[in-house]
Amino acid sequence: MTNFPNNFVVLKSVRNIIMTYAKCNILFVDDAPDILKAIRRIMKSEPYHCFFASGGDEAIALLAEKENDFFQVVITDMRMPPPDGQEVVSHIEKHYPQIVKIIISGWDDSDTIIKAVNTGRIHSYIIKPWDNRELKIRVKQALDIYLLNREKQILFQKLEDQNKYLEHLVLERTQKLLKVQNEAMLGKYAAQIVHNLNNPLHAVSGALEMLELMFNRIDTFSRGKIAHMLSLAQSRAHDLKHIISGILQNVRVDACFELMPVNVNAIIKKELDYFELNPALEQKTKKDIQLDPELAQVMGNTVQIKQIINNLISNAIDAMEAVEEKQLSIKTYQDSTTIYIKISDNGMGIPAKNQPYIFDSNFTTKPCGKGTGLGLASVKTMVEAYSGDIDVVSEHNRGSTFVVRLPITQLS
Repeated sequence: MTNFPNNFVVLKSVRNIIMTYAKCNILFVDDAPDILKAIRRIMKSEPYHCFFASGGDEAIALLAEKENDFFQVVITDMRMPPPDGQEVVSHIEKHYPQIVKIIISGWDDSDTIIKAVNTGRIHSYIIKPWDNRELKIRVKQALDIYLLNREKQILFQKLEDQNKYLEHLVLERTQKLLKVQNEAMLGKYAAQIVHNLNNPLHAVSGALEMLELMFNRIDTFSRGKIAHMLSLAQSRAHDLKHIISGILQNVRVDACFELMPVNVNAIIKKELDYFELNPALEQKTKKDIQLDPELAQVMGNTVQIKQIINNLISNAIDAMEAVEEKQLSIKTYQDSTTIYIKISDNGMGIPAKNQPYIFDSNFTTKPCGKGTGLGLASVKTMVEAYSGDIDVVSEHNRGSTFVVRLPITQLS
């Protein structure tokens, strides 16, 4: 069970944040010497390194002189001889988009503020004369935003590197196993097991990495969100345990995988909850979820049903990667003997010539490092093990629809 960090860990995190502030560099830009002198006096007690430029040209030259990531925040006056504050923030947005920008000005004209926001993507606009306490708070908020964005970039890069490494291992093992022709079936199923371990492992790693980020900024996140991430990580760890248990059981000839009535709707909701962590699904994705509230249960293994749904949703997200307006549709319905799981996307689709091979474990159209082709092969194997079937309707550059049919559980 995952525990919340003790007080020592939290204090250590806070200490690290303070140390990070001490390494931050802030640039103030104003053509009025008295203003710069006042700001220098106000910021003297703060832990940041402050730099001062007496105009737009000097600010742009100083930015060019330093490394790209030297400054974290730039605070500039609006009304200056050319280049004015608007031109300065536009220049920064174009060449140093990671810098958080604040405008400080005696103008309170709404059109000017809107223009500054639209062209320079500024964080905030401070009206002169400013309140010293407000100025310090705005600077700290801007630094918090910069540091949080930087941590997110590092986190996502770590996750991407980890995913690439895991995909490489899966591909490498699969290629080696497929070369052993006398053990072709063993190689096929072993590779599928590795693939199915991959998804819950990604979820556990991603959730725990996000927790680390949240605790570094615990004052900006609710404990409810943290508890949700913990629950997700624990659930995925439980899935891994069941998969590994199934592997060990199936080594024995007389073993059988535990079967029980499974609520498919509940699994779909939980899988969608997990995929909300994926920026590809969260951003610009229209979701149409229609789950039959009277859907009957099926006899199966919960972890395997999760893997079926997880693989199909994951494939849909990958297929829509290049689509600007993504549409994901999931529907469940039933007749007297069968439940249906229908998952559709508006992605790149499957060319007609490839459709006969998509359930073949040796076939994939994805580039190296983006997949192994084992997902759909594994789905078909598991669906057919439950006396069910799966088919697909797809049109190149128009999207795909997968329909899974599973027999309804006959409860005594």
